[in-house]
Amino acid sequence: MNRSKAPAGAFRLALLSSAMISLSALPAIAQETAAQPAIIDDTESVAEPAIEEERRFTEIVVTAERREARLQDVPASVTALSADSLEISGIGSTKELTQVTPGLYFTQSSYSPQPTIRGIGTRGVTAGDESVVPVYIDGVYQPVLSSTVMNFNNIQRVEVLRGPQGALLGRNATGGAINVITKTPSLDPSAKFSASYGSYNEITGQAYVTGGLAGVAADLAIYASKDDGYIRNIAKNEDQGALDTVSVRSKVLLDLAENFQVTVAVGHVNTIDSTPYATHPVDGNTVALRFDPNALLPNGSYETSALDAGALKTRQNSGSVSAVWSGPGFDLHSITGFQYNSLSARADSDGTPVIVGQQDYKNYGRSIVEDLYLISTSDGPFSWIAGVTLYDDYAGGKGTNQVIRSLATGNFSLVSSTGRVETQSIAAYLQGTYAITDQWTLTAGGRFTHDEKNFFIRNNVSSAVLNAEKTWEKFTPTATLQYQPNPDLNIYAKAGQAFKAGIFPSTTFSTTPVNPETVTQYELGIKSSPTDWMRLNLAGYYTDYEDVQVSLRDPVTLVSTLENAASAEISGIEAELIASPLEGLNIRSGLSLQDATYVDYQNASVTFPTGLGGAASATIDASGNKLIRTPEYTINFGFDYTLPAWSGDFTWSGNIYHSGESFRDAANSVRDDPYTVVNTEISWLDPSEKYRIALFSENLFDEDYSLFVLPSTTAYSRVAARPQTFGVRLSASFD
Repeated sequence: MNRSKAPAGAFRLALLSSAMISLSALPAIAQETAAQPAIIDDTESVAEPAIEEERRFTEIVVTAERREARLQDVPASVTALSADSLEISGIGSTKELTQVTPGLYFTQSSYSPQPTIRGIGTRGVTAGDESVVPVYIDGVYQPVLSSTVMNFNNIQRVEVLRGPQGALLGRNATGGAINVITKTPSLDPSAKFSASYGSYNEITGQAYVTGGLAGVAADLAIYASKDDGYIRNIAKNEDQGALDTVSVRSKVLLDLAENFQVTVAVGHVNTIDSTPYATHPVDGNTVALRFDPNALLPNGSYETSALDAGALKTRQNSGSVSAVWSGPGFDLHSITGFQYNSLSARADSDGTPVIVGQQDYKNYGRSIVEDLYLISTSDGPFSWIAGVTLYDDYAGGKGTNQVIRSLATGNFSLVSSTGRVETQSIAAYLQGTYAITDQWTLTAGGRFTHDEKNFFIRNNVSSAVLNAEKTWEKFTPTATLQYQPNPDLNIYAKAGQAFKAGIFPSTTFSTTPVNPETVTQYELGIKSSPTDWMRLNLAGYYTDYEDVQVSLRDPVTLVSTLENAASAEISGIEAELIASPLEGLNIRSGLSLQDATYVDYQNASVTFPTGLGGAASATIDASGNKLIRTPEYTINFGFDYTLPAWSGDFTWSGNIYHSGESFRDAANSVRDDPYTVVNTEISWLDPSEKYRIALFSENLFDEDYSLFVLPSTTAYSRVAARPQTFGVRLSASFD
């Protein structure tokens, strides 16, 4: 399906260099000793001065466990990237984190983003469903699937947590979580602006300003991007695959007292994207040929002939209030978030001008979340976190309409429904850490969750109505044993559990819900700093995955729904290397190996091409097959090299990402071939360090790989990811 054009020699050389550095460092891992760095505020210098003098890279402080800690001290698999690292690596959104994070595979299913970590990802697409790799923005849970995609602008850092987050970030986080921390407003005025122009007339502008007075600081971040599209519609004689997005975010920081701080944030995002429906049928196989053997078919990955498809339109308005009060021996945190989302789309299921199947969606969602928790601050061997989370969500479809053409008669029929799902959830969690000795630490905790779902659906054709409700409860424990003989070596063993709540698919005319899925994972990890210029982190894990929620399409109505696959097992190994072997040179590399199979999936609903046009539905035993959207291996390698030039600084940076094969269906018949993507950038920073000009390229060697493939009885609909692009960017910063 895919073609590989990137030269393999350069990639192998980069990978070999990374491996040699890793292997040469291993004998020194256990011998390094140094003074313990202090935990410090991420808005200040991010390393203990005595340590920083010896190290060529900056230590990163994270809040992955809701309290500040040096990344290398955290007994968990976390990839953390500062704003500078993201910018110099060319990572502009959560979708691109795949290129720098082992085990993270960010793909989508038609209009729905579906991030996957360690083989565990969301399979549902209907209103009211939630991601199993949720995104948190400044601690605020983002419940809607589309909100997992965020363009970076006012970013302080990003943390990708791998593995089930059943205790502290426990809302559906069976795969992991993406924690986005935005910049904190400052009293000191500063500003940063950038503008870029690239292939397909892509114009992007970003602006960030901050300042304050009398204990009140505020900021404003604006992002806007628009292009003409990279896919040609040969039926309409126009371009598709265009993206038009605008986002605005602002925060106000109020220091109301020495021990009381409040932050108010508001945001708005509006996106119009015609990419998800600029599809072409794989190998020309479409049921449209059975109605018109001479139907106009696309010729190549970057063409479509879908005539009755439209653009995906999403809108999000959000607000939050975060407060911190420091008491005697503890800090009290309150995070309140509100979000309203809307989505509309029109899809063409056969990918041709022939009218065979058409779907119209109009979804909405309104959610409120409150997270109230206490963190101990007193000295001593025991520390703790305790909290409660309240969540209320109201989501549904204003009208889901499916127009279907009968193969037998050629006549059209309408399937139309209006559904909604209401969710009320309360969860309580507690986690404690006890320092057994100076080197041994034991952490244990858990979360108890009570979820209640109320479901309503109306058949708009027959006027029939169904109502249902269901309650689920679950306790998910976690425990970690950590051994840290010195600041440069951290060995831990971890066991944790998380669950994704059950759900009523809002487009399915049935009162039978999909049961919760439960993930139990065991992990052994090593974090090390073998030298003063290198970090090497390794982790191995085994996952027991029960009642896997799997998305499928009704073979007749084409309506998306869910079912439970019985169980799956996943095992894997991950490695991350960060090094600064030379002054001005930074290297980042990662490796993920995983084996993910269905253990017991005896009645899997799949499709197979008929040879006549389109596909036929079937039920098979998929036990032993590979999980969908889970590459057997991924490799990433990145670098940036800065040296003086023309009185300023010249920087060359690049990322190489290689993915092994993966599958899009439980039958493992729809295959994504291995592919390699190379991005690069060269830039010059002027002597004042205020102005930068950059030339960049994404998908430098024009690799043809899939954004998604969606199997159904009408066609195997594919959209290719963006081909080779080039651009220029100007940026300016003022302090």
